[in-house]
Amino acid sequence: MAYRVIIADPGQSIKKAVRMALPESEFEVFPFHNLREVFEQLNEINPDVILLSLSLSLNSISELLEQVQSQRQSRKVSLVLVKGLFEPHDEEKVSELDPDLVLQTPFDSRTLEKGVRVLIERNNAPQTLPEEPFLDEWDDHRVQDNQEEMIRTLAREEAAKVEKKVKDHLIPEVKTWLEQELEEIKKKLGCKD
Repeated sequence: MAYRVIIADPGQSIKKAVRMALPESEFEVFPFHNLREVFEQLNEINPDVILLSLSLSLNSISELLEQVQSQRQSRKVSLVLVKGLFEPHDEEKVSELDPDLVLQTPFDSRTLEKGVRVLIERNNAPQTLPEEPFLDEWDDHRVQDNQEEMIRTLAREEAAKVEKKVKDHLIPEVKTWLEQELEEIKKKLGCKD
């Protein structure tokens, strides 16, 4: 089944770029000129990702997102906002929309495709990790005792390694240093062997 992507933009260039960037074998792209058209077709399309131009009304985008979230409680639909290079917009209002991705035009088609794929994979991933296996109280104490014993064993092994290194390397070095210091002291005092 192909992933469904809605793109709404008053111009043709972004819609065309999105169609070219997303392979037809994996994505079904639904281009719209305005948000009214999106509202009318939203339930039928059941999109995975919605790409909206910031040249559209931010208030209407907000209403659309509310509708999407109220109807799609069991799965997430990602929002991608497409922002023109010199297009004025209210940064605070855009951040309130909490988009999953904001694309600046002109954008690379590979960047768009990769971004859409990542969003879809993230939405299709399990929301939580699998539950821990149930351990009754007895098993829980046994596991804790095992862990403590393993920690003690590892600590003893590490201490033995450190002790061996000290004996093998540090003691001969200290002995050599002490002998050299003793020789220096003897020279200063004028002592002969």
